[in-house]
Amino acid sequence: MRASIRRSIIIGLLLAVPYVRASGQAARISGTVTDSVHRAPLVDATVLATPVAPTRDTVFHSTRTDARGRFDLTGLQPGKYEVSVEHPFTDSIGLPVPSREALATADGTPPLALALPSVKTLRQALCRAALTDTTLGVMLGVVRRADGSTVPGANVVFEWTDVSVDRATLRAKQTRISAAAISDSVGVYRVCGVPAGIPLFVQAQLGAGQQSGIVEEHIGEAGVLVRELVLGDSARRQQLGTGAGTSANTGAVAGADSGAVHGDGIVQGVVHGERERPIADAQVHLFGTTRVVRTNAKGEFRLTDIPTGTQGIEIIALGYAPRRFRTEVSATTEPMTVTMSRFAAMLDSVRVTARRVANGRRYSEFDERERTRRAVGQFFTEEDIEKKHPFLTSDLLRQIRGFAVVVTPDGNVLLTQNRGVYTLRGAIPGAGGSGGSGGRACPTIFIDGVESDRPLNEIPPSWIHGIEIYQQGEVPAKYSSFCGAILIWTK
Repeated sequence: MRASIRRSIIIGLLLAVPYVRASGQAARISGTVTDSVHRAPLVDATVLATPVAPTRDTVFHSTRTDARGRFDLTGLQPGKYEVSVEHPFTDSIGLPVPSREALATADGTPPLALALPSVKTLRQALCRAALTDTTLGVMLGVVRRADGSTVPGANVVFEWTDVSVDRATLRAKQTRISAAAISDSVGVYRVCGVPAGIPLFVQAQLGAGQQSGIVEEHIGEAGVLVRELVLGDSARRQQLGTGAGTSANTGAVAGADSGAVHGDGIVQGVVHGERERPIADAQVHLFGTTRVVRTNAKGEFRLTDIPTGTQGIEIIALGYAPRRFRTEVSATTEPMTVTMSRFAAMLDSVRVTARRVANGRRYSEFDERERTRRAVGQFFTEEDIEKKHPFLTSDLLRQIRGFAVVVTPDGNVLLTQNRGVYTLRGAIPGAGGSGGSGGRACPTIFIDGVESDRPLNEIPPSWIHGIEIYQQGEVPAKYSSFCGAILIWTK
């Protein structure tokens, strides 16, 4: 009996030993993850630990970084693990944080430092031209077929709109620019020096029969974007656009004929807004073509008979900001859910500051005559006009020698001279005075040295650099006027 009890105790102790040892062997890996692009911790990133042989561990280990980018992977077996990081930002630029091999220890030391390469490092390695111009970036990736095989010799076409301002006219000018890259022997393409921060329209092409869809991409602040492009399954007979700097066969497809776009692909799903409320009558558009369907009352849509491969989808709904995104289309594409954001057209207060570009040559003769100021003529400079605060230009002509401004019972503004009554356009028939030689309008109005019949009050006082007023016989010789003249010089 005692021997039986003794054996039971020994067996129990032996069974307990592995358990005690396993508990004592629990290890950890700790460290930090840094976003070198923004020079800040990578917050809320998922950190994964995968065992590396001979370490045996069947448990899935993951954790998230805190506000300081710190992480702590616990419950590991002593040994080597490959530590990797997942984060929406790294997904958006297509470049992951490089994984590292680390040794799990009881106290988690030494700490593991993981980091996304800096912008300078990325530009140095991938696009040296972008080192000196931060408005430029690089886009690269692989061109594949639907079966996953790579495609050498494919054209990857990029198109964007460049906006410049003509310094002479201050008018904006838009120019459509194209560039192209050819995938190498393993299907890798790379284009360096394309603009960052603006929409880029991208399409992969192989001959006239195989293309991806047109997708919109943006190179962000990292200056690098990695995107895989999958060719479609159907030949599309579309006209190829031609842009600056490319040949006719390297333009992105521009405006497809809906009858020419067919394939085995299906895109389906539901569109909703806030609180998952379905959006009815939203347009779901195969970007780059005229293929479009509308959502039903439940927000559901189904776009069929379209090419497979990488395609661009655009969704437009009244009251919501438009959405454009890329998706990989197949005959069995899983239904998607698209969330739209409310579009609130709110304009903040705007303050426009500008500096007038004065054309001194235009009114140089006014400045010269005003400086010498002889006995003839009356002058108003910008300072004089500012002091009087006139509401109308005709207000400046009140109470000056030889002229008077009157208002007729019907509301017309008249300029009277000692030789008769004249409107601001010319003489009033029958109002007295001869009206000048041969009925010519008096006084004659000159704007910037050119005779004009424009009413004075159509010229705001704030536009005027100076005014010269001459009675009959005082007018400078170069200006032909029988009964006086008013010379207006604009800024």
